Amino acid sequence: MENFLSFIAYAFLRAVQFTCCLIPLSFRPCIGKFLGVLTYSLSIHRKALARANLAVILGEDKRCLALEVFQNMGMSLVEFISLPFLSPKDLKEFCLLHGKENLIKALSIGKGAILLTAHLGNWELIGARLALEGFNVISPARPQDKFEEKVNQIRSSKGYKTVSIDNGIIPLIPFLKKGAIVGVLSDQNILVGGVKVPFFGVPVSTPPGAAILALRSGAPVLPAFDVRIGKRHLVYLGQPIPLIKKGNFRENVYKNTAKFNEIIEEWVRKYPGQWLWAHHRWRRV
Repeated sequence: MENFLSFIAYAFLRAVQFTCCLIPLSFRPCIGKFLGVLTYSLSIHRKALARANLAVILGEDKRCLALEVFQNMGMSLVEFISLPFLSPKDLKEFCLLHGKENLIKALSIGKGAILLTAHLGNWELIGARLALEGFNVISPARPQDKFEEKVNQIRSSKGYKTVSIDNGIIPLIPFLKKGAIVGVLSDQNILVGGVKVPFFGVPVSTPPGAAILALRSGAPVLPAFDVRIGKRHLVYLGQPIPLIKKGNFRENVYKNTAKFNEIIEEWVRKYPGQWLWAHHRWRRV
C-alpha cells in the first residue's frame, strides 16, 4: 500500500511538472492556487485538521486562514517542481536573499553552519537560493522511494545535495567539519526520539536534531526562513543563536530545542497563512 501511494504521488508530481512546462512562468501561481483550492475541497481530514489547529492555537477567528494555507502549499509545490527550468537570473529575481553576511561570518569559524528552519513559505527555496550563491548546502533526506527520488533530483538540479539520515543525524557532522551548511526542519511532531518542549504554549514532541548537531559539532545555528511576499520570496538568514551549554548534555538538548521552538513560533505568528497547519503538530500520542 505504501509503495502504491508513493507511485501515485510520483505520478502526480510528474503530471504537474509536465503541465507547468507548457505554461508561462507568470501563470504558474494560478495553477498552484488552483491545486491548493482543489486539495482543500477534497481533503476533508487535512482541511478539518488545519482549521482545528488554527482555531485552538490562534483563536476561532483564524480558522479562515486554512484556505490560504492550502493555496500556499499548492503554489510552493508548483514553484518547487519548476526549479529545474529556472535560470540563475530568474531564481535570483524571484527569491531575494537577506542576511548573507551572517552566514559568511558564521562559516568563518570553520565548523560549518546549521540552519534552523521550518515548513514556512517555500522552505525548499532556501537551499536553492544559497546554492546559487555558491554555498555547499546539505539537505537531510528520508529513505528513498520513487517519489523522494524525484524530489531529490529536483533539489540536486539546483545544486543543493541530499544526504540520507537512515542512521540518524550524527553522520552529518563530517559534512559540517568540511564547511558544509546543513538545513534542519524542526517543526514537525515525531513519535520516536522527540523532545517534549512547548510550542505555542503546548508541550509537544519536537525533533532535537538541530540542538544535538550543534552541541556535538560546535557549529553555529542560524535561523533561516523563507516567506512569500507578493509575487516574490524572501530568504532570511539571522545571526547565530547563542547556545545554552550550562547543564548536562540532555538538559542542554532540551533547553536549546525549546529555544528553537520559540524562534519558529515567532515566525509562524508573523506569517500564519504560510505554515503547514495541516499536520498533527500537537498530537498527544
